[in-house]
Amino acid sequence: MNLNKTLLRLFLSLSLTLFPLSFVRADTSNSKTALVVTVTRSLRIHEPKAVKGDMVPAEIVQIPSGQISYHNGPLMTSSPNIYFIWYGTWDLDGPESTPRILTEFITNLGGSPYARINTTYSNGSGQHPSGGLIYGGSFVDRYSHGTALSRADVEAVVNDSIMNAGLPLDPNGMYFVFGSADVTADGFCTEVCEFHDQFSVLGTDTLYAFVGNPERCP
Repeated sequence: MNLNKTLLRLFLSLSLTLFPLSFVRADTSNSKTALVVTVTRSLRIHEPKAVKGDMVPAEIVQIPSGQISYHNGPLMTSSPNIYFIWYGTWDLDGPESTPRILTEFITNLGGSPYARINTTYSNGSGQHPSGGLIYGGSFVDRYSHGTALSRADVEAVVNDSIMNAGLPLDPNGMYFVFGSADVTADGFCTEVCEFHDQFSVLGTDTLYAFVGNPERCP
C-alpha cells in the first residue's frame, strides 16, 4: 500500500481529533506546491496538480500564521491514549508491515516536535494541548460488519472492541479504525479520506476516527 499517504492521513487525523479547529485553505499563488489540504468539518486531499509551471513533488502546504481560528470547541489538554483497531485483513507480523510501522510511529510521536505543534494553540481560557500522546494498544477485527461501513458501523466496531474486552473504555482515549484495502466507508474516496466523531459507550463520550486505505481509491 502507499504508506506515505496512510501516514499523512494519520498525521491529519490526530491533529483534527486533538483540537477541533477549522483550517482555511492555503494560498498557493506564489508557490509550486502540488498538494493542497483543505479542512472544514471533513478532510479532503487533492491529488497533485501543476501549479504555475512544471510538476513538482507533492508536499503539504504550510498554512501561514494567522489563518487558524479557534471556534470554541472543547480542547483536550491532557495526553490522550491512542488505540488502533485493524479492521479487515492486515499483515500484523511482517517487519515492514503497515501495522508495525504505524505502531512504532505512534509510540514515538508523543512529545515530539510535530506533536508539540498543538501546544501553540489554546482555547478561550488559555489552556493548551499537552503535546503528549500515549499508545494504549490495538485490537484486530476481521470484518465483523462487512466491507462497506456506515458511520454507525464504525461506531459499532469501536464499541465491540471495548465491550469484548479487547480495548479499555477510556474517557481519555482516541480510537483509530484502519480499514484494509478491501474496506470502504460512507463517502470514502469520493468525499473524504478519513472522518472522526464521538459517540457514547456506557455513558462515556468516546472519540474515534476512521482512516481508509488509499489502495481502495482509484
